[in-house]
Amino acid sequence: MHPRVEDPYADLSALSAEGRARKAALQASREAEYRPAPLVSYESSGCVMIIGPKASALEAARRLPPQLNCLVIAAQAQTTEPGNSATTSIDPPEIPIVHAPLVELEGYLGRFKALVRIGHESVDPTTLMANPPGQVDLVVDLTTPPWLSADIPPVGYFAPGDDRGALDAALSELPELVGHFQKPAFFDYDPDICAHSRSGLKACTRCIDACPTDAITSAGDKGIAIDIHLCQGAGVCATACPTGAVRYTYPHPADNLQRLRQTLRAYRGAGGERPLLLFHDAEDGRERMAQIAGLLPENAIPIENPVGTAPGFIVEKDGSCVLSLPGVPRELYHLTEQTVLPYIKKKFGI
Repeated sequence: MHPRVEDPYADLSALSAEGRARKAALQASREAEYRPAPLVSYESSGCVMIIGPKASALEAARRLPPQLNCLVIAAQAQTTEPGNSATTSIDPPEIPIVHAPLVELEGYLGRFKALVRIGHESVDPTTLMANPPGQVDLVVDLTTPPWLSADIPPVGYFAPGDDRGALDAALSELPELVGHFQKPAFFDYDPDICAHSRSGLKACTRCIDACPTDAITSAGDKGIAIDIHLCQGAGVCATACPTGAVRYTYPHPADNLQRLRQTLRAYRGAGGERPLLLFHDAEDGRERMAQIAGLLPENAIPIENPVGTAPGFIVEKDGSCVLSLPGVPRELYHLTEQTVLPYIKKKFGI
């Protein structure tokens, strides 16, 4: 993970009429309003748990800034037979270490929970310390394979394994994850129309199978349960749901469409004639956009896509319209439902 690029469009040129129209379009895009959504909060005090072989875990712990508290779990394997003992020690410079097999890890920023095996019992390793931290806010996992295997890991969880570059990036980001944070609640769920389970019989599991964050679990006849802190707005659950019980609500499809209309109207109003919409995601794509902004033609209008990394674009020329979409399914579905179909209906009056 990398620090967020503040302005990926800083190097966009505006030398031609198309470039000046693009400048007006981008300003209109920034001013687009989104209806408010409920917020999900995280609270982190900066307690970091580092999991992995003792030598590499200690090396990483020694690189942490002093404002972060640290606990090392010297865990060599993810499975163990009962009967093992656990010890704690303090290694210079004052780094608490728990020598015990890790048997469970779950949670998210500000509320991670781990268990280690002591004899025949599973114990919270923080309770073994002389000054228990109360909670674990962040996790750096140096084991291979990582403990948490979701395609999109929880906020606050880093799994660099033995990748030095990934470890460097994780350690540089940890200090920024101390404090109070909020994100939108991305979805809306209606259990009355959910097809997951009735009368004790499990039926549809599409959203559970598709969720890349492992945020969705079965709640039996009550339908499904969605952990709002694990959900990161991928939107694939809404795409997979056959009944519409799960709906992607932030950003709302109507708000995205209005943003595109507002952007294109501003472009046309400023004298632009040949708009090209270039979609990119808000993470790696945003960083890449900053690198290539100066190389883009001046009629290319970048639009941040909140789901996925694959770009798509719409080109209008001489009364014709060409659409190019990513091949990754969840990105394709998201752009198709929220942008392409509404665009076609509006453009051609279908």
